[in-house]
Amino acid sequence: MQPHAPHHQDTEALVAQAVARLRVAGERITPARRDMLTVLAGSPEHLSADEVVSRMTDSRQTGTAHRTTVYRTLERFAAAGIVVHQRLPGGATGYHLRTDSHLHGHCVGCQAVVALPTEVLEEIAPARERMRAASGFEIDLHGSTLLGRCGDCRGR
Repeated sequence: MQPHAPHHQDTEALVAQAVARLRVAGERITPARRDMLTVLAGSPEHLSADEVVSRMTDSRQTGTAHRTTVYRTLERFAAAGIVVHQRLPGGATGYHLRTDSHLHGHCVGCQAVVALPTEVLEEIAPARERMRAASGFEIDLHGSTLLGRCGDCRGR
């Protein structure tokens, strides 16, 4: 998947922030979990669970990261609000550390993923409120992906 700037920050600082949030959530901090956070923090891209397994295995001194454990831990991290589980068009699923609040724009032409500030959708606040009042459903802007075409693809 394509990188975008909000996910590329100081790796150590991102890991420390994620560890602190996990502790607040009452989660254990194991060496494998720290390795997983380091892999996620060190990548500006959204990583699939298989990519996390591969990168952890490449960087670990203790051998192979177990795929089932990685999947299960990524889901726990997502439930705790530590990572964002992003489903993108075409069936791709990616994970990244939750840092700032932003949306994802996915170009259906070239498959690029761009970060969009949530402010671009401030005008939909009244619609979000009506939706919540009518059905109880609330949109998670941080986990939202908007489909469209990037400037290059629109120009073709």
